[in-house]
Amino acid sequence: MKGLNDTVKEYVRLVEGARKRGEEIIEVLTEVLKPFIPDVCFTLGWDDSGTDVICLWSNTYMSRTEGVSLLDILREELGELAPYIDCLTSICVPEEIASKVRKALQEVVTHS
Repeated sequence: MKGLNDTVKEYVRLVEGARKRGEEIIEVLTEVLKPFIPDVCFTLGWDDSGTDVICLWSNTYMSRTEGVSLLDILREELGELAPYIDCLTSICVPEEIASKVRKALQEVVTHS
């Protein structure tokens, strides 16, 4: 049986690894989305979310209710990551941008 100290060390190692992977995902998502949503920003967690959740926002499109939900697009295209993506308020983009974002995400997902 592992001692608590060993378990704590393993936990810390895994959390640090998850944070590193989250930062790598954020880098890719930022690179993919910036051409279409120049002010898009991501963080690992925030007030209501732990550091296991990638949070996003855009001042330009934040709180808009008309258009296509960026969060829905990300969740649809990124599959397994869906439960770990969130945003503070709704971010809706025009259909033209939504189509470009979908295509760009599909390219990144299928070529990785």
